[in-house]
This record gives sequence, C-alpha cells and structure tokens, in this order.
Amino acid sequence: EDALKNFLLDIDCLDQLDEWTGKFNMFDILKITRAEIRHSNLLAWLLTPNENHGLNDSIIKGFIQYAVTVLPKESEDIFDALLMDFRSFALLREWHHIDILAVSEKEKHILCIENKIDSGEHDNQLARYQKTIEETFPDFKRRTYIYLSPAGADSSIPDTWISMSYN
Repeated sequence: EDALKNFLLDIDCLDQLDEWTGKFNMFDILKITRAEIRHSNLLAWLLTPNENHGLNDSIIKGFIQYAVTVLPKESEDIFDALLMDFRSFALLREWHHIDILAVSEKEKHILCIENKIDSGEHDNQLARYQKTIEETFPDFKRRTYIYLSPAGADSSIPDTWISMSYN
C-alpha cells in the first residue's frame, strides 16, 4: 500500500523542468505579471484536462497530488483521490466569485482555487466560499481548497485551505 501511494505521488520527474521554468516567465513577456484575472484564466485553461494544450490531466492531477501530501487523509481517501478519473473535471471561472472551481460530478470531488497576486484575503472570503461550496455540493465526498499566491502566503483557514506557491 505504501509503495503504491509513493508511486502515485512521485512527481519528482518534473524536477528536470526546474532549470527551464526558472528562467522563463510568460507573464513578464506579455507585461501582465500583476494581472490576477489573466493568471487565473491561464491556470483554468491548463487545469482543463481536455483542452488543446497537450498536457491532458497532468496539471489538475498535480494540484490534487500536492493537496493530498499536505493534508493527508485516511489512506483509502488518498487512493480514491489519486486514482480518480481526472478527465471528468469541468472548470468554472468566477463562479460565485471563486477564481477557479473544478467540479467532477462523476468522482464527487471539488477543487477550489483562490488565486492571489497583489492582495490578500478580505471580507472573510475563504470561509464564505467554503460555505457556498458545502451548501451547493453537500453530497460530494471530497473537497480540496487551495489558496494560491506567488510566495505561498498562509490562508486564514489552514485546516482546510492549503497554501500553495506559484513554484
């Protein structure tokens, strides 16, 4: 069981891209480094498994793999999360003001991403977003909440909202 879990969580193969990705910033080139909406649009496109970027489900799978390593659940839940059909997710932008929401009706899984660049949380937004998701999708067995920022700023609800940096 541990060997299978470690195999499924092995994303070290992406380390060889670090040298290339550390030098290139498309947002700098396009002069939209601080444009949060454009970052979220691109991220939603990358997270969509069936888009024409050629990355298939690797980006959304990577986000969920990261989440299960940061907030480990029961091993059965981890396997459910790592072995699900990632192509079943549909992406929504700015649904109820939530930057990115990935919904899998088939897997009963929600991935919620709040993206921040220059501003922090305000107006108790993470708690409001979490409440909206829980009320709208009460039968979903797994909800993953990610608070994304360039430096990995801490969320106000660290028990449920995982802080993640752009790196």
